[in-house]
Amino acid sequence: MIKQKILKYRYLLLILFMALFFLLILPRYFFVHDQITFARWTDWIIQDGMVNIYKHNEVNYLPAYLYVLEGFGYWAKNYQTVFVNLYYLKIIPLFFDFGAVLLVYKILGKLKLPQNRILLLVLNIAFFYNTLFWGQIDSVHTFFLFLTFYLLLEKKFLFAVLAYITAINIKYQSLIYAPIILMILLPGILKNPKVILKYFFAGLGAQILLLFPYLARGGDLTILFNVIKNSVGFYPYISMNAFNLWFIVVGPGKAWTSDTQTFFFFSYRIWGYVLFGIGYILALIPLFRIFLKKLKTKELFDWKNLNVIALSFILSTYSFFYFTTQMHERYIHPALIFTALWALVNRKYAFYLLMSLGYFLNMEKILEFLPINHEAIVIFSSRITAVILGAGLVLGYYYLYQKEFSDLFRKIKPSKTIINK
Repeated sequence: MIKQKILKYRYLLLILFMALFFLLILPRYFFVHDQITFARWTDWIIQDGMVNIYKHNEVNYLPAYLYVLEGFGYWAKNYQTVFVNLYYLKIIPLFFDFGAVLLVYKILGKLKLPQNRILLLVLNIAFFYNTLFWGQIDSVHTFFLFLTFYLLLEKKFLFAVLAYITAINIKYQSLIYAPIILMILLPGILKNPKVILKYFFAGLGAQILLLFPYLARGGDLTILFNVIKNSVGFYPYISMNAFNLWFIVVGPGKAWTSDTQTFFFFSYRIWGYVLFGIGYILALIPLFRIFLKKLKTKELFDWKNLNVIALSFILSTYSFFYFTTQMHERYIHPALIFTALWALVNRKYAFYLLMSLGYFLNMEKILEFLPINHEAIVIFSSRITAVILGAGLVLGYYYLYQKEFSDLFRKIKPSKTIINK
């Protein structure tokens, strides 16, 4: 009986084992610039209090994660202790990494797909690299975005709104997914307009609750609006180590050039916005078509729409990362969990492989965790990594428009009659 249960839940047990293993071997290694930054912010909270943290212009996070730093500061007491022990904070994003893995495992079971496919995620070091070695928190807001996606397809819309508000409060870049979420919510709202008030007040309540510890101590709400507003141009460079299109165009030597400089009549920044806008619209068109049909039939989105919704999330993130200036190497991270799910469901792994490889190469080239000569290994070239990531982006759009491409090829393919002549 026990043996049967172990066999039945062996992949779930493997996930839990991997989580425990990572906890036990938690690397002390940290990307030194982020380590210094987080330690400095924590020290400012210790010295000046949470309410005064935004007097320091470099602080560009909303309060949600700063509460974590505040709690860590109460324990550590001083900058030196914070700096040396900061790697313990990796436990928090690691928890959310495995939360996302468990959600994928649950979805595979729900769709009655072989759960051994989860191995391709749980053994993917690129997925955990950000947390284990870099020390950043992208997996926290990624989890809440992925949870939003899951809850939307489960038609648990109220909880989806709450999850999405939480994601925004971790990383305000989550705002780019608002059109996707609104399209999925609207058919249900139009079917029962009264629920809009429920969603609005639930979202407002969640937002107030997340800000309350800051506001209750006299925090200034206008400062938080300025944090979001000033995020554009916060790092006014062509790229902040994201090996994207701009590394192919200008090369690594000019990546730290101001993005306000002119490039073919417009600034790099404007070109980034234009290209992202095009990529973003292309990422949403198939979902928008389904949305219009849903409005006519008054049907709700469900698991039958998993592929197009997942690809919309993926390509929104991907085009944001690949085309916009000022991008950090980590900003493609949310796309990876959605790509993993899409690949595991459809058993098409090239897209997932290209993204994982490109993301790993980009992160490792900057962090240099592995004891190797990165300059001597060709594949670590920033331009080659940018090409790999670009190939992944093109493949993603191909899968999104696969039917249209197939129809086009069918029309232009010469008929046998013509060939015989």
